[in-house]
Parts: sequence; C-alpha cells; structure tokens
Amino acid sequence: MNRWCHLFCLVMASLLEGCIPFSSFQSARIVPPHKTQTVVAVSHLGYYGSDGEDEEDVTEWTCLDARMRRGIKSRLDGAIGFTLMWESGGSGGIAVLGGDLRYGIWPDRITVSLPASVIVGVLLTLEVQPGVIMTMPIHEGWDLSAGARGHVLVLAGDEVSVWSCGVGVGIPLRSSGWIVRPEVGFLFLESGDESYTQVGIGLESPMR
Repeated sequence: MNRWCHLFCLVMASLLEGCIPFSSFQSARIVPPHKTQTVVAVSHLGYYGSDGEDEEDVTEWTCLDARMRRGIKSRLDGAIGFTLMWESGGSGGIAVLGGDLRYGIWPDRITVSLPASVIVGVLLTLEVQPGVIMTMPIHEGWDLSAGARGHVLVLAGDEVSVWSCGVGVGIPLRSSGWIVRPEVGFLFLESGDESYTQVGIGLESPMR
C-alpha cells in the first residue's frame, strides 16, 4: 500500500509541475445509482504567453484521458480517471490520477462538481476545482453543454488561482447509446497575460 501511495504522489506532483488539463467532455446528466459510464478522450492543449520581451511563448501538449463514472444516489455520482500528457517535440510525458463528485441541482440540466487532489511529499499540495456544468437539449438527442471551473493550487503555501470555461456538443451515434463529445475550453491565469486552450473529442459509453 505504501508503494502505491508513493507512486500516486509522484504522478500527481509531475502534473502540477507542468500543465493542468481542464476539459471534461461531459454533460450535466447524472449517472443513476448502480449504473456505470465511461469516457475516453483525446485533445490538444496549448499554452500561449510572453517571455517578457514581447515575444510569443507557445507550448503544446497531447492529452489522452479515460474516466469511469458511477451513480451513487439519484442526484449524486462520482468518477475516477487517468490522464496521460506529453509535450509536442518534448522528451517525455506526465500523468495524473484524479476523481470528482457531481451533484445535480436541476436533473440533466445543471450540475455542480468538486474535483480535488491532495499530495503530501516534499511539498504539501492541494488542488481544488469547484465548477458548474449546464446542458441544454438541441435536436433529436443532441445537446449543448457549457461549464466553468475555478482552479486553486496551493504549493508550499503559495496560492495560485485560475479559472476555466468550455463548451461542447453531444452527438448521439444513432440508437447505440454512444455519444461523441467535441469540446473546446479556455483557461486564464490571474495576470491575464497567459492562457491555455484545449480542443478535443470524447466518446461517452451508454450507462450500464
């Protein structure tokens, strides 16, 4: 058990030294109790900033994400997930394990979520990402989802706050129950001089 806890801390610390994936490829629909749903996604994440000399600084990552969500109560579900990221043209990658809880305020329309991670190692690190997801049906099973999240990273007493927003579309694959979810998201730092953009597509399984 101690070995797995140590591995988890190393994986999470690696992510927090790099970039934070913030697109979720989901709707506000809560998974019913005793049902399970999975989502896999691939996305491109880019950082856009300045090097302090009026020159543009651009860094890009490719992200692979897998998440399993389980219904807990009629308006509550939870998920665990795993994300792999690697920098374009870089020498290696990073990974993260995470989870969240979601509560449906207005069933299938408005959901609040609370992803959180705690690391105890050389540095004490806490990441909290409270957010809200809103979903509106469009036509014949299609839906439009928009979300916003606050991001609080506490690193050795230095608190960094950022926020993100995103919008995605749910496209049903006929009557199979599978849903394709393209999404675009934006994350902004407090200074306003730096930002991240994440564009990708997810595949959501039927609830079973």
